[in-house]
Amino acid sequence: LPAPNRVIGGIAAFGLGHVAYIFGLVRYTSNSGYTEPAAFIIALGVWWGAALIFWYRIVYRTGERTVMHILALPYALLLAGTAGVATGLGLQADAFMPVGIGAGLFLFSDLILAAQIFNDMYFPLIGDTVWLLYGPGQMLIVYGALLPSLLGGV
Repeated sequence: LPAPNRVIGGIAAFGLGHVAYIFGLVRYTSNSGYTEPAAFIIALGVWWGAALIFWYRIVYRTGERTVMHILALPYALLLAGTAGVATGLGLQADAFMPVGIGAGLFLFSDLILAAQIFNDMYFPLIGDTVWLLYGPGQMLIVYGALLPSLLGGV
């Protein structure tokens, strides 16, 4: 992305994608009748709690506070929101669990990137690990959202 800071540009681009994911999932949820509040409250609480803990441990505790440190929190919460909405839907219709798993994989790939960016974390094959979480995560989000219609309109 052409931006003065590629990380901030990436956060903006992927953030918009996750807003679209959430919008699509919420729209499907309201049209399908899978609207059990407890499922969404529990799922969102778990994913948001995990994102907040990981953000604090990986990003915030690094000592330095920049714009990127601040932007990383709402971004992490947004990704966790995608996982939470998808998991809440999956708790009501098993066919949607791949979407929640995919969103979780996406979040974990970005947590590894955050550790690399903010803590200089490195381990052998770190880039491959990110891609092996991100690629299947995106695939599960997209194809998992199509799965119910392929199974006959779950």
